[in-house]
Amino acid sequence: MANKKPKKSGKISNSDEKVRAETKSEKVVSAKVKGVTTTKTTKKVVKKKSSTKQPKVIASGISQPLYALFIYIAITAAVAGLSGAHLNPLITAGMMASRRVSAIRGVLYILGQILGAWFGLLIINGVRIVSGSEAELPAMAAIDGDGFWVTALIEMIGSFIFAFFFARATVYKRSTLTYAIMIGVGYLFASLIVIMISTNYYTLQNNFMMNPAVALMYQIIPTGADSFGQLMGDLAIALCTYVALPMVGGVLGFYLSDFSQRMSGDPRK
Repeated sequence: MANKKPKKSGKISNSDEKVRAETKSEKVVSAKVKGVTTTKTTKKVVKKKSSTKQPKVIASGISQPLYALFIYIAITAAVAGLSGAHLNPLITAGMMASRRVSAIRGVLYILGQILGAWFGLLIINGVRIVSGSEAELPAMAAIDGDGFWVTALIEMIGSFIFAFFFARATVYKRSTLTYAIMIGVGYLFASLIVIMISTNYYTLQNNFMMNPAVALMYQIIPTGADSFGQLMGDLAIALCTYVALPMVGGVLGFYLSDFSQRMSGDPRK
């Protein structure tokens, strides 16, 4: 007789049921894990998208003049008795134009201011190298032909306001604290006016300095161009914007101070 094949039983053993149950539970767990992972990933993406939408930073621009206010007060109070504390070439130009200092003394002051600015750059670079920081050296925003007159006008307005305050402060030079506070407040006021004009009306940033010596430290002089003529043109634009016109604004600020003093009949000078 032929051997009969064993019939398959319809019953499932307990071991098979356990394997199937474990497989189902693993699938459920993996699905849950995937769902959790997907949810976390979605949340992270949403956070990244929300972080990219940042408003215009205005507080950081205003905080710099606030720091400079106390810096100017401290430096002025420290050196007012030595040099008059005009540590800015545009102030020195106004002092020379208004005959408060001689031309020779004024030129020596300007040379000292430029050397001091470059010495400060060396200190910053030394600290950067020693600390191993990847931060770049400070640099002003590049000026193109379209933004030249706007940037130059902003520099000139700020320099004019600051020089006017400085000239008025010389009247109170006998009181060192009053003298220092007026200079610091003058710089603060000029900076706020310049920030308001450049940010709200022209959407410009890092485009004003109001100190030709510090502007030279901030690498305004171009080092490369497509041609020699373009290099000379960029150099002329940079020097005119950050050196020549601020000094003109400084001279006009001192002239306005002297004129208003004569018109008011104030004998102090």
